Amino acid sequence: MMSASPTFMDEYQFSDSSLNNLVKIGVRDIVISDTVIVEDDIVIPYGHSLEIRNGGMITSLEPYKLEIYGNFKAGNVMVFGDKLNIIFGAGSVERANVTWFGALADTQLVIGVEGDDDTEQIQRAINSAEFVKNVFFPSYRVGF
Repeated sequence: MMSASPTFMDEYQFSDSSLNNLVKIGVRDIVISDTVIVEDDIVIPYGHSLEIRNGGMITSLEPYKLEIYGNFKAGNVMVFGDKLNIIFGAGSVERANVTWFGALADTQLVIGVEGDDDTEQIQRAINSAEFVKNVFFPSYRVGF
């Protein structure tokens, strides 16, 4: 486990499962660039930020809740494991991106491979956006 002093740290990058501890000790800007496995419900409060860079992901082995009230940023890639219940607070994101939950455009699928139904991933994005009221489908030539 890495240790940090919230007094001297502006940004904290890590790849272990200490996300909850970082929030508890007051680290304000958290950047994830690897897979982080959470083992409890987590709240990212207002005034904090969470960025998941390409290659990064938050996942869990059991169903847990991740509530994000601070600023959130990620690209058009899957960043949340399928067992996490994500809730975006008002102002945390402009819109919930379906790709964050694993939805793929039809142009990204391998033809003939099972698993091209993104209903569950799209529903998870919709559920996460209760306070955001906006779900984003990246533009591709073919739909989801």
